[in-house]
Amino acid sequence: MNNKVDKRVIVVGAGIGGLSAGIHLQLQGYQVTIFEANSHPGGRANCIKEQGFAFDTRPTLLNYPWVFEQLFSKAGKNLYDYLELIKIDPTVSFLWQDGTTLSLSSDIHKLATYFETLEPESTPNLLKFFKDNYKRFKLSFDRLVTKNADNYIEWIYGINPLNLLSLGITSSFYKNLQRYFKSRYICEALGSYSMYLGGSPFDLPGIFTILPYGEMAYGLTLPRGGIYALVSAIEKLAHETGVEIQYNSPVAKILIKNEKAYGIELKTVIP
Repeated sequence: MNNKVDKRVIVVGAGIGGLSAGIHLQLQGYQVTIFEANSHPGGRANCIKEQGFAFDTRPTLLNYPWVFEQLFSKAGKNLYDYLELIKIDPTVSFLWQDGTTLSLSSDIHKLATYFETLEPESTPNLLKFFKDNYKRFKLSFDRLVTKNADNYIEWIYGINPLNLLSLGITSSFYKNLQRYFKSRYICEALGSYSMYLGGSPFDLPGIFTILPYGEMAYGLTLPRGGIYALVSAIEKLAHETGVEIQYNSPVAKILIKNEKAYGIELKTVIP
């Protein structure tokens, strides 16, 4: 522990993000307390249990498990001692009104075969799509996604102009896909990943082709027991690292003085 051990931190909400933030802060020497309005963790990643069955309420599959591998590793633990992941393949299948179908896979040989049925001789362009988006994906995650900034200029500061142009920010998501594929079915299938951002592939910048790339390159997995099994694993890790979690504790207000948060006010809970 470092000299921050006498400092206390409050985290509002025991969702996956709140639990993970609490663990990271606890490992840095803070004493963390998480206040959660519900009687259990998860937030949006909730679970409904009825008649012996369990249903995830929001996320259902996991595509970047290394994020959680790193979280557990920082605490000196192995994610796979807490959780089993089942590989999903094909990851998704599309069906058009005219009867055309397309499946996506993280097996590049299968994926190339699927694409060739809709666009003969598309394999070289598929490989180029993977090569270009690997660079975009790595640059985005290494230099942007994990960077905390207060404004756009600060966020992109330090990335040279050539790298910025290589991210595809000067064209739309859909136009970027059309650089590689002629088949409208392939472009529509990959363009559908814009739904993750609540936007249109015709409006979003081309950098977001890393979304379908990421899923095809790294695949999808299903935690045995559903996504809530991941929530339970992270909750267990939080307890093991010393994080305190107070359930049934809805936060009414964050108290601020001199533009700094110094505490919270809880809602009165009527039994």
